[in-house]
Amino acid sequence: MKIAFSEIPGSGARYRINEQPAFPDQDVCLKRPVTGSLTIHLSSEHHALLTGEIATRISRVCDRCCRTFGLDLQVDFTYECIVGEDPSPNHTEVEVEDEACNRLYVNEPVIELTEILQEQIYLALPAQILCESSCKGLCPRC
Repeated sequence: MKIAFSEIPGSGARYRINEQPAFPDQDVCLKRPVTGSLTIHLSSEHHALLTGEIATRISRVCDRCCRTFGLDLQVDFTYECIVGEDPSPNHTEVEVEDEACNRLYVNEPVIELTEILQEQIYLALPAQILCESSCKGLCPRC
């Protein structure tokens, strides 16, 4: 789903989400569509503020026992969408400020929601995925 800046009224717009975005790898298998809502407000013709909340259920394999189970994900996010190129240098290592992590630079005044939904789902995945906190894993003695 794409939203052009020109389609956003001056008072802002609210969108309902009910999508089944495709993921480029087998790492994420959606068990139910991504649902939620987005609010977009234009600050200028080249700057928009996007806030949203999404929820979904994915199929995952437990890191301890290797059992497949459903994992519920719920995410709140905010992006500052700016038309233009990222002014930060690409070739050197720099420390990034927290605010810069929420900036999305786009080449044209269009927001591609599918990419944002994919990114938010990846970011919501925990570092260690367990079917339950008390999972004892595969060890027969535990």
